[in-house]
Amino acid sequence: MTMDLPRDVVMESSEPTDPTSQVCLEANADGQDTAIDPELPRTKSKEEYTEMCILRNAMFTSRLPSTASEEEKKSERTKILNDRHTRWRFIFNNWPRDPNGKLLIVNNSLAGKMAGGGRELNWGATLADLYDAGCDPRYPVVRTVISGSKMYNWCQLHGENYEPARQLMEFSRDEEAPHVVPVYSLEDIIRKQEHRVVSKFECRVRWYNRGDAVNREPWEPPSKCMGVGLPLPTIKWPPKSSFHVYPAPWPFTPFQRESLVEGARWANPLPTLQEYIPQHLLPEKLVVHDPWNLLAAVVGLKIDQPTQWGTKKYMKYRYKLEPSKINTTRCENDQRECERQNQKSKAVRDAFLANPLSGQERPQGMMLHFLLDPNKIPDVGPSKPPVFIVFQHRPAPKPAKKAHLFLSPAETLGQGHHSFVYRAEFEIPRSLVIQDEICEICVHEDVKRILLEEDGPNGERRDPKWDDVSGEYVLKEVGRPPVQAMVDGQQYELIPGTLDSEIIYEGPYRAIETTVEYQNPPYCEHLPDADIHPLTTKTLVAAKLSIQGDPQLNWEAQNYQTFPRDFFEHYNGFNMVKPLRHPTPVGAIVPQFYGYYALDEGEIRNRSVKDRYLSPILLLEDCGKAVVPEELTLDDREECASLAYRLHLAGWLHNSLAWRNIVRQPGPLSMDPELRQANASQRGGFGKDWSFRLIDFGRSGQLKNWMLGKQLLEQM
Repeated sequence: MTMDLPRDVVMESSEPTDPTSQVCLEANADGQDTAIDPELPRTKSKEEYTEMCILRNAMFTSRLPSTASEEEKKSERTKILNDRHTRWRFIFNNWPRDPNGKLLIVNNSLAGKMAGGGRELNWGATLADLYDAGCDPRYPVVRTVISGSKMYNWCQLHGENYEPARQLMEFSRDEEAPHVVPVYSLEDIIRKQEHRVVSKFECRVRWYNRGDAVNREPWEPPSKCMGVGLPLPTIKWPPKSSFHVYPAPWPFTPFQRESLVEGARWANPLPTLQEYIPQHLLPEKLVVHDPWNLLAAVVGLKIDQPTQWGTKKYMKYRYKLEPSKINTTRCENDQRECERQNQKSKAVRDAFLANPLSGQERPQGMMLHFLLDPNKIPDVGPSKPPVFIVFQHRPAPKPAKKAHLFLSPAETLGQGHHSFVYRAEFEIPRSLVIQDEICEICVHEDVKRILLEEDGPNGERRDPKWDDVSGEYVLKEVGRPPVQAMVDGQQYELIPGTLDSEIIYEGPYRAIETTVEYQNPPYCEHLPDADIHPLTTKTLVAAKLSIQGDPQLNWEAQNYQTFPRDFFEHYNGFNMVKPLRHPTPVGAIVPQFYGYYALDEGEIRNRSVKDRYLSPILLLEDCGKAVVPEELTLDDREECASLAYRLHLAGWLHNSLAWRNIVRQPGPLSMDPELRQANASQRGGFGKDWSFRLIDFGRSGQLKNWMLGKQLLEQM
């Protein structure tokens, strides 16, 4: 992570400051204050300011002689910056208090902005939005840490309008709101990989039934686009199942990460599934491929060699989703949220069609001129109402009926006294993680047809209002200027400027509602060969199994279905989590949950294994490896601790908290997985921006249930 803008470097503060908590001074490489020659100004970057702040907070003083070279000075600074005991996250801003102000206490405060479940009372969008403030202006040594938004609300409530704090009030008023930060788009990863496959294997639109890779039966998809009034093809589309047909060279052999193509090795990595999937959309059925009988969950089981896929014949087992019958709240909330989003989208669309003005929120659609020429820039000035194409309402996602799971002993993640965890290949319908698409060529043809019907071949039926110059394209400045600060004679650019100009339309639109529907998959007559892809996609998940007679896996699955949704979400900003004294990120607390499955005993194809034990399966996000305490920085250790404290604040007890039950992976998860791998080797090998998670909730429970149990025991 990088440091954020310290507010008080761009203003005057009348209060004395502690150099360890508010870092506003400049130091050169040997730790001494410097004076800048006005004849040779050089604006330093935010990164240089960050380095100076961290070194000051670490009480760094150079021990090199004045004759030391710049390379030696840089090496000394880097050594301190990369030390695992050097903090990169700390409070460095003070909030000036009115000497005649009131006491700042809990009982006379209002809540500020809060992320997630709103349990941590002090949240800041950046480190600069958290402050050290005096509780009693008469006694400056009595201090507390408070968020800018909470302090702003307190000042508004009590009328404290202290001049040195007014600019801080403005910053706090305009502070970014807490919001969920999505993980890097799985859709983008899948599309890139599909394109790589097509490019490497020179695929053509050639489909086959699933089966023997050599003797597969050809299968032809339809050649006409759906949704524009064209006759339906004679072949049914989509096929009976997403798993029924594949374009060559799909499907690839499970766990085969490399292939030989024209004598050269070609890597085919699978993405890790990390997105939140609403519980009501999870696959109802699971076909499990287990050549090595891992589902027996036998401790000390010897695996036949080799472990390469395809060397052993095996059965496929049919499992079914086992949703909790008691803990249904989050599943119901997920369903209500999807319905709410669906209704909101419809309402926006209907409101725009009823009154298509620039002030209205625009629905899914596009400008006709952009469709005709994406590079065309409208002229500034008066204009006739442009045509805005309103797309059909995007269909609500539907629950997946089936998925496939592939298990291999070569992908073992861990083993305990009662459980086994494997990295498994999870093949799901592509539509579960990739939104429906719309064919723009079909849209263009459809809009031409509609305009011809409405206006006539020569415009004789065209409504005169569409020729009135009733709108205007205006040039507006967007973005913000750079934020700079002068610190001890040195200029810093703390936030780069983003000023730009943008042409914006103001006035009425001519709204055209296309009849072209969304498609998933989008195979139509306009689809180029390069866009060919299967109807399914493979991802990686963690599959947890348990030994016979052990109840913990079922209990853990119940817990995952009971956890509030914010346990699975990543938020922007930083929390102050008591009793910790430094800010920590607001990442997810637990891995994503992808379903709890048990053998479907009513399935006729499972009759031959009716008397055998086959473990239930808990599917989770693969969140990395267990942490090693000696490899953690101070910031990392506090972030690990914050997960446990946040769990407790929500009323939960882990009951098996140990280093082995805290895992990490390179982050941030909003970054491309290929790029974030480089973060693991930053800062002298300790890494930066790790994503931490708590795991193993087989003994966990809600505090209220434990307290109730304790009371019952005491009464016995």
